[in-house]
Amino acid sequence: MRTQSLHLRGAGLLFVVCFQASACASAAVDPVRLAITAQAAWAEARTQARGWSTDTRLQYIEGASVTNQGTVQPDAGYWRFAYRSPSRAQQFVVTVTPTSVAGEERTPQGPPGFAVGDATLGTDWIDSPRAIAALPSFGAATRVHMFLVPTTPPRWIIGDTHLDARTGAVLQ
Repeated sequence: MRTQSLHLRGAGLLFVVCFQASACASAAVDPVRLAITAQAAWAEARTQARGWSTDTRLQYIEGASVTNQGTVQPDAGYWRFAYRSPSRAQQFVVTVTPTSVAGEERTPQGPPGFAVGDATLGTDWIDSPRAIAALPSFGAATRVHMFLVPTTPPRWIIGDTHLDARTGAVLQ
């Protein structure tokens, strides 16, 4: 009986692996299907961060090589989420790409030009496509760097443009 249940479990796992492989193969043909926004990546990052510590708090987000659609594509870029925990001395950083999720501890640091200290972000921030939409349009070949930082109000920073992360309004 036990051998049979292990055999069936193995068959089920094989089915899942084959299904995922075929899904990845078809998605690889269409990179748009693998594009990921900040909030979609955040869902993946939260899982990793909660595994590190149950009392994690999101400090800031960094997006590299973000497209004019507000997404990271499989060919380049990432979303990086920095977490802190009152019960830990280190910071936990989760890097999410359309095809991977990886977390690591590091010495606490803020985004360039900001000392965030113990400040954290809430859950009420606009997603990256909406933030990008507030900018003057730019070509599909151009990629930008973005930061979401816990100022008052929280802000998306894209180049020299600062946006209220709750409303999308340009800040002076």
